[in-house]
Amino acid sequence: MSTLPPEILDLILSHLDRDSLLDASVASRLLRAISLPFLFSRFVFRPYTVGQWPNNEYVLPVPHKVQLGLERLRFWSSERIASLVRTCDVRPYPGLEQVNGSANLPLNWGDQSAAPDVRMSSTVLLDALFETLPVFRGLTRLQLSTVQIDDTMLATISRLPSLEALKTDSRVSLATIGGSEDQLIALFELEINPGLAVENWLRLFKRDTLHKLTATILDGPLPTIPRFSNLQYLSLRLYSYMAHTQLPPLLANFPTIETLALEEFNSLIHWAPGAVAVDPSIVPRLGTLRISTYMLPLVFPRLSVRRLDIPVCAWALFVEFLGSSVTPDTNAVTSLSIAGSGLADASPIAAVCKAFPHLVHLSISEDAPAEAAEILRGLSEIVSTAFPPSLQSLVLRWDEPPIHPLQTIDRALMQPLLTVLRHRCPALTSVWIECEDGFLYRWRKRKTRTALDIIVEDLITDPELVAEFGQRHHPEHTRDAD
Repeated sequence: MSTLPPEILDLILSHLDRDSLLDASVASRLLRAISLPFLFSRFVFRPYTVGQWPNNEYVLPVPHKVQLGLERLRFWSSERIASLVRTCDVRPYPGLEQVNGSANLPLNWGDQSAAPDVRMSSTVLLDALFETLPVFRGLTRLQLSTVQIDDTMLATISRLPSLEALKTDSRVSLATIGGSEDQLIALFELEINPGLAVENWLRLFKRDTLHKLTATILDGPLPTIPRFSNLQYLSLRLYSYMAHTQLPPLLANFPTIETLALEEFNSLIHWAPGAVAVDPSIVPRLGTLRISTYMLPLVFPRLSVRRLDIPVCAWALFVEFLGSSVTPDTNAVTSLSIAGSGLADASPIAAVCKAFPHLVHLSISEDAPAEAAEILRGLSEIVSTAFPPSLQSLVLRWDEPPIHPLQTIDRALMQPLLTVLRHRCPALTSVWIECEDGFLYRWRKRKTRTALDIIVEDLITDPELVAEFGQRHHPEHTRDAD
């Protein structure tokens, strides 16, 4: 064991679960030293609990849990342990406890009408955490749930020297004016989901340091958002009607983004009349786009996009859009991932390949019951004329069992498809075709230092083995695509 480099041991232990890490930590001094950073990298603190339906009240834990919480905080904030913590996750206990009729005090965050002893008691654990937070000097990520942040908390967060990312959920709110230069927070990544207060959140952070932003914008007027000059990744969730009318001025505040992910509430079934497309000059560096077919016409086609991910694909609408708006000379997409429903034959795949002639990676996932055998036979007929010769990786996955469980998927079916694929796409290195509870076929070519390539081919038709094999080997094909 001692002859292995520490980097190798570190890599091995990084894949272990917590129980295995605990076992390793008592096996030797060397393994203990390597295990401790993994065991104590994430600190979960629960300063309140959640009532049961229908009230769902947030209440202080019973007295003995308050004391346990304070003792636990003292342990984690000790000099030896605090130096190992990289993530702090503040969230409620999963259920409400009643012990001997003890009072469950509501969390009246910022409620000045509540009696002073109630206000102090209801936040005692949260107050203790924020008083202690500065000792976690290596903390890089802070996750908050059901907290109302005031100026004191904001000042504490701004003084964390290593903090890179802040994540909140929809139950986090602001009770702060903040925004002074000495309190502005320098972050690399921010995820906020408070909805209506998004503009108040964004003015609390330094605009030149933020590179990744995830935000939810709810119904109402377009919020006034400051301009961020170095943002590279933007993920927005908003109502469809807002996206179709207000997306250009919204994106104008983020001119440097390279990755854009858009998700909508209340999806429209078509591109609404009067929708305003985003001019390519607004986000000229956009290279990766994740978007549904309902919003795709707002930002595509554009030549800068190389990677296109469509997590919600309506095939009929998508094929219609490709035929009317996307041509080989209006896009330069090399990686395309589609998650759709209702793929009945291979013709939509042919339309996709003709619209995107520069593809290197193509991945299609279906969540509807599969007529897999028929689609694969159809693919064999269209590959020679439709598939882009540049293709290196192909993934076809059905997330539902086949419609006809006894339909035959064998090498007699797969070999013609593979033969025509390799002839049409000479750079092909990876094929993965899978149907849940049905079959799994994979073919992979790996380069070696010699003149001979290694060919790996598997066909599994035992449903019990499909899932296990897929979990073990699919990451290899994902790396090929990346």
